[in-house]
Amino acid sequence: MRNKPKRPYANLSAFRRLHFFWKRDQWLTENADKWPCLVCFARGWNYDPATPSCPIEGNKMRDTLRCTVCGGTGCGPRKAVAEAYQAAIARWRQEAHAYDALVQIRKEALRKLTQEEINALQELGV
Repeated sequence: MRNKPKRPYANLSAFRRLHFFWKRDQWLTENADKWPCLVCFARGWNYDPATPSCPIEGNKMRDTLRCTVCGGTGCGPRKAVAEAYQAAIARWRQEAHAYDALVQIRKEALRKLTQEEINALQELGV
């Protein structure tokens, strides 16, 4: 049986902190009113899609371009971050609801078994 899905983020602030992975805690403390650009992950740049990555060096020598959404600042609108957070929470709620439905089906199936069938399944380790 699969595990119950865990809530991905405690709140909007935690979501914001995790998406500012390029400019961590000090930058966030100094710029408390800023929100990450979700297109460039708050870096201010993206890899040039026309430049392939090297099979040995990876992206080390790959060309970069200034992010067209944030203009290289790494900051985006709060509304976009809030919408992305709400979408992540909605996905989690949907997964949790599907998990709860499976648990309910399992409980109903177990109620229909006789004690002999339950003992046999326990002996098998199911």
